[in-house]
Parts: sequence; structure tokens; C-alpha cells
Amino acid sequence: MTVLKNSSFKIQAAPVKDIALIDPELGAIVYNERDGKMYEADSLGWKPVGSQERAQMTFFYDGVEKIDNINTNFWFRLAVGKNLIVDWGDGTIETIPGQGSSVIHLIHTYTEEGGYFIKFGGDYKDITSFNVGGHRNLRFRIDWLVECQLLYYLTLEACGAIGDVSVLANLPIGCEIYLLRLPNVGGDVSTLKDMIDNITIWELPKTSFTRSDAFHVNRNQVQFKENGWSRTEIHNALKALSNLTNQTIAIVEKESRGPESNPYVEQIVNNGNIFSINEPVNLFEEKCGPELFTDPSPISDPAGAESNSLSAFTATGLAPPNIFAVETLRKTKGAYSIKCDCTPNPTNFAEIALTTPITVVAGDVMRVAWDWRHTGSGGYHEGDIKMPLIWGRWSARIFNSYPAQNVFPWDTEFTRIAYYRLAPDTSLEIAFREQFPGVDIGGIYLDNVSVRKVTF
Repeated sequence: MTVLKNSSFKIQAAPVKDIALIDPELGAIVYNERDGKMYEADSLGWKPVGSQERAQMTFFYDGVEKIDNINTNFWFRLAVGKNLIVDWGDGTIETIPGQGSSVIHLIHTYTEEGGYFIKFGGDYKDITSFNVGGHRNLRFRIDWLVECQLLYYLTLEACGAIGDVSVLANLPIGCEIYLLRLPNVGGDVSTLKDMIDNITIWELPKTSFTRSDAFHVNRNQVQFKENGWSRTEIHNALKALSNLTNQTIAIVEKESRGPESNPYVEQIVNNGNIFSINEPVNLFEEKCGPELFTDPSPISDPAGAESNSLSAFTATGLAPPNIFAVETLRKTKGAYSIKCDCTPNPTNFAEIALTTPITVVAGDVMRVAWDWRHTGSGGYHEGDIKMPLIWGRWSARIFNSYPAQNVFPWDTEFTRIAYYRLAPDTSLEIAFREQFPGVDIGGIYLDNVSVRKVTF
């Protein structure tokens, strides 16, 4: 690649195949040897000199590492009457009609090794939903997404996206954004305040949270998981979230970086939010009342009622050869734990639930905590805390996918999850859902279940 510059130009140095991934520094002009075009940078990104075509609309598929399909994790929605024109970079150009609310999966096979530019044209700015997941060799800048001003749903997961997360603040207000396992996306997450109804930021190690003013989220959930944030960044996040009401807020980070007894947790919970955190020790031990889960069972260690009896739980969806059994080797406290494992392919959800619900006082702040670890093949497992009538279930998940990037070694160590929330009624059920129908995703070990009232 040859770079042309004068006193106002900045040099860009990168492989020819990565031209669409270089930060577009205003004033730079680059000669791309692959297509013989001159590219210039403007406020939106790279474009061929004298052209309205924009290189930031380009994906780069690196087929050198692996010949593979761009398959079902690359999809979009587009209104009827609109067309997306896709140039796959190998001579294949497709015109794909929009199908309204129906998802359109982009599928293409490259027959030869090499690097391919994939370009979107036509009515790409009118895309309403967009998903890229599971293809780390599909690389692109996130800057171009802001041109899609009809976008209401965006998921980028385990792909080669790069850029500064703050640019997504220019997406339409109310757009749901899920950013998962993106090692090359950085920036200050708190710049996304005031415009996102659903925020999930998970395994973005280059991101940070520095601002401490308030988010204004008004719909569902805010999740910050496994981003490697410092205690100060978590503190700022909690402060910023403390004005929310009726949200599900999850902060899961390395145990050594978990917040201490934080004053904003009280405000978060008293505002009617559900708050969950990876909690190696009880943040509010001195404010917790006596143990309420006192039934003898293998997981009743905190109440001093541990036994090898399974009568406290009722299992459903666990027909043989599936396992619901007392475990003696893998445990966190005492002599026992529970193993729940659905193999091979179950026909229904597998669930173990308290036989007798726990009586609580409506309006009390409750802390529900447990230890668990994964076993077997990949996938996730849910711990559902059920309060009937108004609120339905709270959910937590333990993930085993992409073990090299996980903060927690799910298959070798137990992880402690704690939920805080106001009790909306007088009955609390606990259920642990282990399996999807028809999918073998291993099993869980469960121990040290605790239910206590918190008095702030």
C-alpha cells in the first residue's frame, strides 16, 4: 500500500486487505493496491476519491485462515420494497429483496482461499435489524452502522468488529444493542447514556466506564459482564444506574474487582430494580437477617441443615439417563452438593425447583445467592428465582462458550451469584433450569443456596 501525504495529511500504515479497518484520520489519502483506487478520509470514514461509495460499508472476510461459509449468524431485516445489494468480492453480486419483519440470512461459500471484501449497497441505510456473530474472521468497522437510522436492533457477537463504542450513541433512540465478546471494540461505555433502552456490554476488555452521571433506561435491562473493569469503574456504573426503576441490572466482573459494600446498591434495589452481581463474599453480611432456606438438603450449608436428601427439591424433565443426584466430590462447603445433568438430547426443559416455596414479606429486600459450576459440553444454564403473580422469573446464566475468553473458569471452579430485589409478594420459589429441549449443553453442580432478608 502506498500512502500519499502533504503537510496536512497523516500517514496510514496497514495491509491492503485491512483498508476498511483503518481509523479514518481526516485529510489522509491512501492508495489501495488491491483495487487500484485512491481512498480519502472524511468525517464518516474512507471513500474512494471523487466517489460517494464508502469503504466503511465494507466487511473483510479473511479466508486465508479457513474456507468457511458466511452463514446463519450474518442476518438482517429490511422493509418490503427495499433491496440490499451484496457484492461478495469473488465476482458474485446478489440483490436481496427486503422481507419486512422476517429475518434474512446471508449465506455464501468461498471456493478458494484468500481475502474478500463484502460490500453492502442498495438500500443498506434502511436496514432495521442487523446481526453479526460467531465469525472472528469477518472484520469491519462499527462506524458505518450509524448511517442506518432505522435500526432498532443490533447484535455484534464474537466477530471481528473494531472501533470506538461511543459512535453507537448516534444510533436511533430506543435501539437495542448487544455487544458481546468483541476484543477489538473499545471506548467509554458511559457515552451510550440517554439513548439505549437495552444495554448489554459483555467481554469488551478495552471498554471503560468513567462518567458517574445518570443513565435513563426505561425498558428492560442493563448488563455489564466480564469487561475487566476496575472497582472505580464499577462504582461509577452503579452510581450512574442508581436512578433507574424497574430494571434488571447485572454487573459480573472478576471476583477480585467486585465492588465493596456499595451505597448505590441500596438505592438501586429500593427503586424496584433487580440487581445481580458475581459476589465472592456477601457485600452486606452485617445487614442480612437469618437464613430462610432451612430445609435439609445437599445445598443447605448456610443454614447448617446440610444432608444428602433430595426431598427439598422436585425435578422435572430429568428422565433417565439424565442425572439429578447428590454429589460428594465437587462442592464448595460441607460434604455434599447437587449435580443436574441432562444427556443426551432432552425432550423438555430440565428443572429442579424447591418443593415448598419460601415465605417472605412483600416489600422486604431479599438476597438470593448460590454457588454453581458447569460440567460437560458448552452452553449456558439458568438459575431462575420465581416470585409469582407480578414479577415472574428473575434469570441468571452461566456460560461455557469461548472458554479462552471467560473471566471465570466455569468447568473447574464454582462461581457465586447473588440477586437483590424487593419482594413483590409473599411467596418465593427457586428453580434451576439446566437444559434446552433437544440440545446437550452439559450440566451443573449447585451448592450453598442462601435466602436472606437485607435491612439497609
